[in-house]
Amino acid sequence: MARISIYLCRSCGYYQTGGKPRLKGGEMSNVKVTERGWVGHFILSHRCSFRRNTLIQGPRDAVIVSTVGDMRGKDGVGVEEIGCNRYYETMAFGVSKNGPYLDADVTEERSFDSPWCINADKPDDLPLEVDNVANDMHEAVVREFVDKMEKEQL
Repeated sequence: MARISIYLCRSCGYYQTGGKPRLKGGEMSNVKVTERGWVGHFILSHRCSFRRNTLIQGPRDAVIVSTVGDMRGKDGVGVEEIGCNRYYETMAFGVSKNGPYLDADVTEERSFDSPWCINADKPDDLPLEVDNVANDMHEAVVREFVDKMEKEQL
């Protein structure tokens, strides 16, 4: 799968893609955000139709934000919980280097303040636009870590 590098512009707050940070009337962030095409965590992720994995690299630290959800039943039918009344979850981890790759070090979970899960008593109780809600949840966690790295708190 292709990897896309995304840079955050400090002055406008919008992401820009490309191999190198670009200046557009403002200073570019020193934090690199890369959206990756594979799962970052969860042993049953192969059954999840919603998967996000974002690598955030700052001047002193790197973090992976991973979101999974919409887990299908073993037979591919229906939606199952990934945890207690939980259908989507976002987690963050430190990074381990494996050859040329930077992967989630699941032994080094990172804490954050943003919402991290989407709960429901049953699948029919989930919002109709639940994948959009999960994307927003993932992006909020990414933004939280980018902000901390820009302030050199990480």
